[in-house]
Amino acid sequence: MLRRAVLKRLSARRKAQLLRLRDEIRYTSRILTRARGVNKLVRSDIPIIFVIGGNRSGTSLCTYVISRHPAVEVITEEKQGSFSIHADGHSSGYGEASHLWRSLMDPSLDRMRGEGYLWGLPSFISEIYVNSASDTKRKRLIDEVLSSRTTNRIPLVKLNQNVFRIPLLKELFPQAKFVLITRDHKSYIRSCKHKWTEDIELGYASSDIHIDFPQIGFHWLMINSIALYDLKKHAEGDHVHIKLEELQGDKSIRVATINKVFRFLNLQPVEVNDETMFDGTYTYIRSEHAIDIDTMSSLLEDLISCENSLVHTARKKLATPIENVPDVAGENVPPDAE
Repeated sequence: MLRRAVLKRLSARRKAQLLRLRDEIRYTSRILTRARGVNKLVRSDIPIIFVIGGNRSGTSLCTYVISRHPAVEVITEEKQGSFSIHADGHSSGYGEASHLWRSLMDPSLDRMRGEGYLWGLPSFISEIYVNSASDTKRKRLIDEVLSSRTTNRIPLVKLNQNVFRIPLLKELFPQAKFVLITRDHKSYIRSCKHKWTEDIELGYASSDIHIDFPQIGFHWLMINSIALYDLKKHAEGDHVHIKLEELQGDKSIRVATINKVFRFLNLQPVEVNDETMFDGTYTYIRSEHAIDIDTMSSLLEDLISCENSLVHTARKKLATPIENVPDVAGENVPPDAE
């Protein structure tokens, strides 16, 4: 009780620093005391599931749906009570694993200049994007997941900032599978503007945080383009991309999407009762430009294909013996020719 009261009076940045220090002390203590099960590996073969996506894109809903499977355990510090989507379409947060990997976040960024909401802007990405770590840190990052498990079921981690850690996570967990959920940009911008403005008015967020439409749109663009690129490049075949409209739209589409996700995760599809997800009659209405995310995805796929082709050609040239390299006229150049 006292601990909660003290933490509540601290600034968000100071609180984050103390939590990071606590995490470090806990891990060091486990190492020094040779705690049972302390991790000593720089990579793990656990078939972990990562749910990723931007704020207000449906990650909570997606996490809830997958968590209904008896073979899955959500890794979270939150109390996993009831989950619902209200009649206005807003859902309560669910399953956030914000206690994991705090060491990957720069303390100076916590809740600064709107970072808490718009962490996907270019000014923050360079500080948040992490694609490598030392062996010592790898052991600790893996240990944070292992020590958070309470069962032998497949762990599921939902943390929005993981969209900027895909290469690292794939290195830590080679068997990892990613579920990316996106929302069309117009609906996303309207929802974020409404929710975050309301948070400021209610005192849940600092009044000096500036939330405007261009910022939110840029936030959406950066998060989704980086996530799609890294998934296609580093987790090809190990990710699935679904859309919020597919989970909140027509029932037949929703059921088909849920089954697709379970099959992708190599899990037998289970029935997810609609009444546990919806309090009202809300149906997601996509904008007329909802297909733009598919256009961006296709463009990034072509981009990676072009990159791979160029790399393959360059490697092939390096592997070609010098005596087989043709001259300008198309004839072979002797090895001793000047």
